[in-house]
Order: sequence, then structure tokens, then C-alpha cells
Amino acid sequence: MIKFKRETFKTILLTILIIASMIQMGIQWSQQVQGFLFPFIAKIFNGRDKYVAENIDILKYRYFVPENVIVSISPTTSLWKLDQNDSYFNKIWNDMKDNYFPAMIGKKPDKVISKAQWEEITDIRCIRIDFRVNWPSEIILPLESANSSDFKGFSSVKSIAVLPQADVNETVNMVYVYDGAQAYQYQVHIGDGFLPKSFYLKIADELDSQNKSRLSILSAVTNFESPSDILVSLNREETSCYSALKLDIPPSIILNMSNIDSIQDKILLDKKDTLVAEYNESAGEILFTDTENLYKLYNNGVFEYQYLPTGSKQAGTVSAAFSRAISFIELRRDLMENVDIVLTNIEKEDSYYEMHFGYRHDGVNIYYTKGSSGERISSPLIIKANAERVLDCKWVIRDITKSEKPKNYSLYFIDLINKIPYLYPEIFKREKPYFECIEPGYIFGPNNHGELISPSWIISTDLKDYFIPLLEKEG
Repeated sequence: MIKFKRETFKTILLTILIIASMIQMGIQWSQQVQGFLFPFIAKIFNGRDKYVAENIDILKYRYFVPENVIVSISPTTSLWKLDQNDSYFNKIWNDMKDNYFPAMIGKKPDKVISKAQWEEITDIRCIRIDFRVNWPSEIILPLESANSSDFKGFSSVKSIAVLPQADVNETVNMVYVYDGAQAYQYQVHIGDGFLPKSFYLKIADELDSQNKSRLSILSAVTNFESPSDILVSLNREETSCYSALKLDIPPSIILNMSNIDSIQDKILLDKKDTLVAEYNESAGEILFTDTENLYKLYNNGVFEYQYLPTGSKQAGTVSAAFSRAISFIELRRDLMENVDIVLTNIEKEDSYYEMHFGYRHDGVNIYYTKGSSGERISSPLIIKANAERVLDCKWVIRDITKSEKPKNYSLYFIDLINKIPYLYPEIFKREKPYFECIEPGYIFGPNNHGELISPSWIISTDLKDYFIPLLEKEG
């Protein structure tokens, strides 16, 4: 009995000594790098890290979403544009990603057609699903649990066209996947769980019977030129409701001395205890650094990250780099809960991929410009990443919310055309005016915070971007 008590006492004493030793080492460590001795322990218990890691492919579907769905009857008639707030949009997209993509990925295309042929087939009665960015198939395939090395189909996805009338068989739909250079044709068998073919055959008639707003292709009704279809309304009574948006720096990262702990929680995550902080109040910035990482937050809500070691590592796969990028975003996603973050561009460099992201609220794009004279529309979130890690990030963080009751605004294209010569006469000095974008949206800059932004026409040519406030319509 005495021997047992001695052994128990030794065990307790040894445990106390180990804990005391760790605390002492932790104090010495924190004096050098302001960190906990074993930060990896925090990672083990970090539920947010674990959730993102385990659900990365599910989270990718937040980003792999079409810009819109176009329903057309013929090249000479107007068409319908469906956004994410439309029930038809969601039915079609769910059918594509849940049924058609797995079917197409599992087989070779029946044939490949040219860009010119793609333009011809999409002029006829079809349902077209357009993406804002040309999605590499390497990103899409893992979503369907497919192996890219075995895949012999499309290299990327810029647009998809469903032509239900192209095959008389009621159990087969003709589908084309366009990658920006050519299109891949698939005859897809309509199995269990698919929407019936009749849904696609009747959708134009249903939209027509519901008096859904019709749009026209700009180049078909004017002598204006554009590299892609720009849709405009020629209906004098066409309106849409928009709310002014309130842009704020999230309270948890407002830069002041009393908020440092919160900033560390939201920005640094599991590294909060391992980085040296340097707060420069007069410069309006705070730095967090160690030998490998530099985090910087400015008082205008702009957050920057840089991986400090340099080297000539390979970029790796685009799928792995994209996973790194969206993990970086999703771990901080609660800073921007009220908006969609959308991929707008992805480019491969020698040792990394540069990915640009934009914001969307209630289906409406929110554009960003740095505000300098002549500055083009940019991206509020740019990430450089390779297959191993995020290397660089510049992120304009805003809490974006509706601030007031929606108002009616005119979308009548002629109202806009009548304004342009007075506001920006240089646009019409060309023999054929050229447009890359004409759409209603929002615009903000790095110093827009704590204020309202109202909807505007976003107009882009190949030379410059222009912003014209939407005309409010009474009633």
C-alpha cells in the first residue's frame, strides 16, 4: 500500500514538473516570438480548419456557379436571361452538375466542333449556361470524383448549351461544352433523377406565358460591336428593384489598439500566438510576422498576406492551387457572410496561379476600382497560390448589407444611350462604338467604407470603364 502511494506521488510530481517546464519554456518562447510553444495543438482543436479541410470539394461548389442561364428561340427574336434568384436557373444548374456532368465526364465526346459552329448552334433554340470564367477541367473533375489522367473530353468550361430539339429521342439530350476555342458534343442519356426532356423543350414557352422580361443582343439591334453577347432591354417600361448597399469594415477587424486580439483571431487564425505584432498607429497599419509569413492590415480594411521564402518551385496542378486559395478564403469567410465571392479570372505563371475574385450581392455584381484617374476595374481579392500554399493575397474586406427599401430603376437601354453623348462623348466618336460590358451593378473603391453605394450602369470599352447612375423610376 505504501509502495503504491509512493508510485502515485512520483507520477503526480513528475507530471507537475513536466507542466511547469513547459510553462517556463512557453514564457521564454513567447518573449521571442509571442507564441505558444506548440501551436500545432491549437490546430488539432480548431473546428473551422477541420471543417474546411474535410469539405473542400463541397465548398468548391460555392464558386463553380454559372453567371447566368440564357434561353433563346432564334437569332432574330429576343431571349430570356435567368440569374441565381430564378427557380428555373437553379433547376437547370442542379440538373447539369448532378446529372449531366457525371454523364459527360464518364464518356468521350461524340465529336468536336469549331468556334464558328458553336456560334451557329447557339443562335437557334437552346438553353445556354454561361460562366464568368473559363473553368479548367482539372478543377471540375475532382468535384465529380473523376481522374483527370483518364479524361479525354473538354479542357475547360466557358459555356454549356442544351439543344433538346436536336435529337428526337425522348430519352436523349444533345449537349455541347464550349471551352472558348471549340465545343464538345455529347448525346446524354436521360436517366433516373434527370429533369425530363420536356422541361427543356417547354421552358421558352413557359417563360413567354409568364411574361418574363425579354432582352436583345446589343450587336443585333445596333451597329455597336462587342466580343461577346451583351444583353439589353428595348422595353420602355423595363425596370428592376435595387437597394443601396452599406459598406463597412467588419467590426472585428477595425484597426485600433483595443481590437488587436479580435484582429488576430479573424486574420491570423491558428498562427495568432506565433507571430510578432507591430502596430503603427500613425501609419494606420499593423504587421504580424515570423520568419516565413507577413500579414498586414490597413485601417481602410485592406488585408495583405505574403509568404516570405523565395524559390523556384513549380506551380503544380491548378486544382490543388485553387483548393489552397479557397481554403484561405473560407477560413475567414465569416468576415464577408452577406455576399457571394466569385472567381473572375485565373492565370498560370511559372511558379504559381494568379486567381482573381469579385463580389456579388443578390445576383448583382459589385465591381472594384482602385480609384485612381484612368484606373480600370480591378479585383477586390487577388490570390497567388501553388499546389502547396498561398503565396500572396490582397483582399479588400467589406461587410456588405442592404441599407434601405429597394427602389425601382429603369433598365431601358435607350435611356442610357441618350445619356452617354453628354457624359462621355468619346464613346461614340468611333465609327462603330465598341463595348465589352454593359450591365447594372455596383462600384466601390478602397476608401468606400461607412457609406452607401447606389446601383449604376457599368460600361466597359477596350480602353476605359465608365459608371453612370441608374435612373430611378417612380411607381
